[in-house]
Amino acid sequence: MIFPKNAMVYRLNRNVTFDLEKLETQLKEFSFTPCLDLDKSKFGWTPALGEQSELFIHSGAGCAMIVAKKEVKDIPSQVIKSALDERVKALEELRGGPLKKGEKDDLKDDVMQALLPRAFSKFTLTPVFIDMDNHFIVVDCSSFSAAEQALALLRKTIGSLPVVPAIPERAIESTLTEWVKHGELESGFSILEDIKLVSVLADGGTATFKRQDVGSDEVKSCIDADKMVSELRLDWQERIEFTLSEKGTIKKLKFSDVITDQNDDIPMEDQFARLDADFHLVCGELRAFLKDLYVGLGGLPEGDAPQAMEDEQFDSLIPEAKKHIVETQRASISNLQRHFKIGYNRAARIVEALEELGVVSSESHNGLRSVLITAEETE
Repeated sequence: MIFPKNAMVYRLNRNVTFDLEKLETQLKEFSFTPCLDLDKSKFGWTPALGEQSELFIHSGAGCAMIVAKKEVKDIPSQVIKSALDERVKALEELRGGPLKKGEKDDLKDDVMQALLPRAFSKFTLTPVFIDMDNHFIVVDCSSFSAAEQALALLRKTIGSLPVVPAIPERAIESTLTEWVKHGELESGFSILEDIKLVSVLADGGTATFKRQDVGSDEVKSCIDADKMVSELRLDWQERIEFTLSEKGTIKKLKFSDVITDQNDDIPMEDQFARLDADFHLVCGELRAFLKDLYVGLGGLPEGDAPQAMEDEQFDSLIPEAKKHIVETQRASISNLQRHFKIGYNRAARIVEALEELGVVSSESHNGLRSVLITAEETE
């Protein structure tokens, strides 16, 4: 459980001091409790080291780990449909006519309530690493939506949590594309064999290569055809392999045997000592890895406030941004970053403004937006 499989990385956008003693009490107040018969789901904090300790925080060397636990009742859709069809049929025969849609919806709710006590539960643990010295929060999950659930719980627990995703100032896809195109990476990083490319044009399609030389003619031809690297498998110092996406997600973390076997000399019966040693090891590796990664990607924006020059130009750029997004049919922050050579914060605010204007949709569950107007309507 200590070695994370994914890393959704956030940074605190102002100095926050964590009082670990106070936080321990706050976490206990929002501790996980199992679902009762009619509960659909429950979400709360659980002891950081599981059965090895009753403490909700495990800390050391300027880092802390907390763990969120979620239980969701799982009722197969086919089971719901079968039970609902049976009830609808019985009522329609009793009435001698079909039920209205609203009546069927109410009946479905009744069916769900009746099935919940017999439903199977799925449990998910989400470790959250807090680097108090470097102001990073790393959530071990595979999407920002799942990470936001854990952060929302933490925000509810402590009252406020001023964090933003750790997104470099320069568009990630531009940096990854240059790495692949020229084969020149920052020191310590190397390209592995998995890559995904996405066209800058709306109908340009995507290309995914697995276990193929990234320097091959097939990959180069995709880049020459105006495709950008949206996902790339990388290695850091032969210690950590990972997949980096244009959105900043770090997935499929694989720590080398040199790291995972480092504490094998600790006796198996002393589980607490082993977990504690692994925790300190992981925190140290993540610190060094993330520092090198964000330096290699061009650095993170300084502070949360935009530069004054950008404020002066912000309104004037919206019409051009609207036109570009409609032409490319790509309503993404990175699209604006790359095209207008602007920072992440400014591009994000422009997209939010375009959402308010009805040009683009709000984010869907997978983080994507749709363009809502045509080229003719931009005029």
